[in-house]
Amino acid sequence: GEMVSHLRDRDLFDETVFVLLSDHGESLTEHGIYYDHHGLYDESVRIPLVVRPPGGSQGRVTQHVQTIDIVPTITSYLDLSGIECDGIDLRPVIEDGESIDREFLMAEEAHTQRKRMVRSETAKLIYSLDEDTICRYCDVEHARPVELYNLESDPAEQTNVSADRPDRVDELRSTAEQKVREYEQQQSADGSERAEMAYDEE
Repeated sequence: GEMVSHLRDRDLFDETVFVLLSDHGESLTEHGIYYDHHGLYDESVRIPLVVRPPGGSQGRVTQHVQTIDIVPTITSYLDLSGIECDGIDLRPVIEDGESIDREFLMAEEAHTQRKRMVRSETAKLIYSLDEDTICRYCDVEHARPVELYNLESDPAEQTNVSADRPDRVDELRSTAEQKVREYEQQQSADGSERAEMAYDEE
């Protein structure tokens, strides 16, 4: 493209960090969600992330990464210090194949529904944070208030096994709630306050 040609013409191409990603996925009728990106299923929350460091690199990372890892990764490549941010610097992972010390991922949605997700390598728990489980966008209940999926046998997240594995539900929920408490304590120590969640009338 023009940008690449521009950088090559000025001998800047191999000194540039390229980051390509999406802000969200899209549900194309999966889970009764038609051509929109709400819901905490993989169709919406699992996105592409491509990083080309200066000089180039080849390989694929299959470990858990998140969009919050982008800023610390870029600041590492730009040798910027003193910037505090969430996330993990992926430079050692990209360049040296190091492992990421992350056992699970978390996400929340608050536009059409109030739900929280915690995902490990093998399982995903989605649970409602509101009593009202009706989707504000579709005006239907897409799923029960608690959903548990075995990602090894059911990567498409079609069979809710929460009733069969209450122990796993409790384990993952406790993990998520503990992480939220730690985050809120950190915010409090930093002098920040968590805003109350409220829907805008549409």
